[in-house]
Amino acid sequence: MIIVTGFVQIGFGRYEELKEPFVDSDWSPGKIANAFYSGLFAYSGWNYLNCMIEEMKNPRKHLPIAIVVSCLLVTLVYTAANVAYVTVVPVAEILSTRAVAVTFANRIYGMFWWIMPIFVACSTFGGANGTILTTSRIFVVASQLKQMPAFISYLHTDRLTPIPAVLFTCIISIIYLLAGDIFTLMNYMGFVQWLAIGLCVLIVVIFRFTRPNIQRPVKAPIIFAIIYLVVTTSLLIFSFYGSPQESLYGILIILTGIPVYIFGCAWSPKPKSFQEKMINITIGLQKLFRIVPSS
Repeated sequence: MIIVTGFVQIGFGRYEELKEPFVDSDWSPGKIANAFYSGLFAYSGWNYLNCMIEEMKNPRKHLPIAIVVSCLLVTLVYTAANVAYVTVVPVAEILSTRAVAVTFANRIYGMFWWIMPIFVACSTFGGANGTILTTSRIFVVASQLKQMPAFISYLHTDRLTPIPAVLFTCIISIIYLLAGDIFTLMNYMGFVQWLAIGLCVLIVVIFRFTRPNIQRPVKAPIIFAIIYLVVTTSLLIFSFYGSPQESLYGILIILTGIPVYIFGCAWSPKPKSFQEKMINITIGLQKLFRIVPSS
């Protein structure tokens, strides 16, 4: 609906803001990095597909197609929507408003502006569904590898869903919301996310040369991994240069995992009293949520 309205506005000749789209832009490295974080935040769903390889019958064929098609389609839709916004709302107002879609609806749809918040809320369901599906799966695998408590990987007796992993995902998400400002949160987590992704891609490059003969479900051309690594490294450097405080907070978030790892994984064997308490907690959660080991 937004895109169609935008094309109608362009047909009426209302595209003044599109003539100089980068006027008064701040081209400092830090601002560019933060802009990438905000933009890439909207496309972050592509990397969730990698967590679902085991659910695919032919990941070597279907995974690249799913990533390429979804990224191109989302890019097309988001670009068209942003163009539509600019035909109605000036760029300066877009930067200052808290809800661009609502401002757009107020200008165009008048008394029916209220349908826009409903549509926006509905559009978040897909993102939330994908996040819950994939993030909880990561926690399940971590639990199976004994990097998290065993009950995290337990499944519901009837629905076969990882209830503890889903609840843990929700708790972590609520904690993140305490940051208050969405852009601050994106800067914090953007640095963390792209640092983690960069390290993963670096490992892919290293293993391609040190372990060339291991079996790989999906094998992308190494040049793509190298280009991706260079871009990610540049993004992290620019971000640290332009927003050192947010980047340091992101590093602190990563460092909080060290004591957790020492306590949960490196400290072994654990005292018998501690093990008994964990067993009691696990039994209590099994009774509460009707969950059993996945095996």
